[in-house]
Amino acid sequence: MASFGALLVLLTPSPESLALRINASVPVDGAPGVLGTVLAIGLILQVLALPVIGCISDRSRSRFGRHRPWIVLGLIGLLAGALVMALVPSIIGLTIGYTVVSVSCSSCVAALPAVMSDRVPVRQRGLVSAFLGLGTVGALVVGSVIVALLPRNSSGMFVVPAIVGAILLALFAALMNDRPSSGWFSAASATADTPP
Repeated sequence: MASFGALLVLLTPSPESLALRINASVPVDGAPGVLGTVLAIGLILQVLALPVIGCISDRSRSRFGRHRPWIVLGLIGLLAGALVMALVPSIIGLTIGYTVVSVSCSSCVAALPAVMSDRVPVRQRGLVSAFLGLGTVGALVVGSVIVALLPRNSSGMFVVPAIVGAILLALFAALMNDRPSSGWFSAASATADTPP
């Protein structure tokens, strides 16, 4: 559900909210190019951020655990980026907001598989990975339903998926078994605890 929540915030704007907002802001013949540019900038930065955040997350140490701080930072960023897209209707605002959402999603997406490796028994990892994959499809479907139920081109198209995603991520961060560790950052790779 945490993975679904993060992807809901990232994927709902891609085919739905951003397209509607851009169509209302620029001439129809220029809208596809603008949408492609906004998506490209956000996704390129996401691809660059994902391995960096994943590496730092694996080596982080804090009294809140290794991965929990990055999930919390990610959900804060997801909310902030969604609010920027909702409240700053210019193309620059949409680009900045979507970029913040994309990079913040990297923070969550990088930490979640690491949590699975640390905490899920080997015999259950295939099943858990399958559900993680279903989260992508589910996020696209649920995001489309949310947008269809809301007034066209409203701020809720960005805010509602962000609130749902943030709640799911916050629940996971609060309930996950991520034990405290000494120091904030260690150059040595973290050793995973063997799950029961």
